[in-house]
Amino acid sequence: MKLVLFGVCAVVASGCGAATAPVAGVQSVSGSEFASESGSESGSVTHSATSRALRADSTFGDIARVARELDQAGAGSSNASCLLRTSSSPSLEADLMLAISPLPNPWNDFTRFNEAHGAIRVLTRWGQAGPEIYDAAIAAFTATPPVALDAAAAVVFLADDRAYVRLSSGAVSDAHKRSVALGTLTQAVRAVAPSNLAVVYLTATASTSLAHIHAALEQLGALEISVAFAVPLAPDTHLPARLVDASSEPAGDLCTNGIDVEESAPEGDLPPSGIQSVLRSAQPSLTACFTDNAREAAGGARYEVQLLVDARGHVERACVRQENVRDRALRSCVLNAVRALVFQAPQPSGSVLLELPFAFQATAASMSAPLCGDH
Repeated sequence: MKLVLFGVCAVVASGCGAATAPVAGVQSVSGSEFASESGSESGSVTHSATSRALRADSTFGDIARVARELDQAGAGSSNASCLLRTSSSPSLEADLMLAISPLPNPWNDFTRFNEAHGAIRVLTRWGQAGPEIYDAAIAAFTATPPVALDAAAAVVFLADDRAYVRLSSGAVSDAHKRSVALGTLTQAVRAVAPSNLAVVYLTATASTSLAHIHAALEQLGALEISVAFAVPLAPDTHLPARLVDASSEPAGDLCTNGIDVEESAPEGDLPPSGIQSVLRSAQPSLTACFTDNAREAAGGARYEVQLLVDARGHVERACVRQENVRDRALRSCVLNAVRALVFQAPQPSGSVLLELPFAFQATAASMSAPLCGDH
């Protein structure tokens, strides 16, 4: 039976193959799975339930509190393209993307990092990054562009005018485990981070002032990479296991050699316009697959999907022949969506073997500046 190859189907908001910007999605994580350490909050913020306003004497505890209240009020979205405004009317301008809701309070003290210099586990709405054995874990609460979960990340623990720099990928050396002055933070990050550093997560003690946070963000801005706010999680926090278990695969989901079809099977035909119409109708479910399930594939994925359409137009079998990233949850959802497709009955009557390349791409959003323009 001949194999019908179809052009790349880009999973974008306006339909299969359209030339508009693709949709990026996030994976929600329930805060009920986590137990977190409480820290103090200064209470210096004066705002309504959905206000982003801060005061000149605000602290990181206030920033976390504002973020939590905005999220609970459903007002976390922002198009400001910056994290923090520190002018005469300071405010949290970031687009919020809480890894845990409700957001835990910041810690009161970081002295444990005088000795602890191992890897940091990072929890984001895109999934978890970092090794299974780690010294501490953090939960991001502002948006970052979706990147592969194994991308290099640095974590800055700010305690007033001093900062500890750690990595998600592994321990820093003894020479770099001590805190550094804020004025040297840019150099400190460059000294310990790999050249392919993709993002820096900034967290601080609850009492760290807005002035010190401003100074740290000013330093991190010189790196010209994404910066996000985060809070540390209590040492005894139990993080859920990674959702993708590479040790086993559902039977029939992968087919490196393609679908085996009997040579004597009647061969039908489907017009390209009919195939395109069905794929266009599947756009919402395929987009939902990416927005709701992508973890390891958060930065994008490509699948070569082979499917056998029977004489009624129903998908008899479907499997992934090739994939450029292992993300079992996304793959399974894509296959379920493909198996639910219904084509017109092939003419002449018979089976049709199709191969469809699906390209999933997250929004290529511009990088948010750490500080807003009028600081």
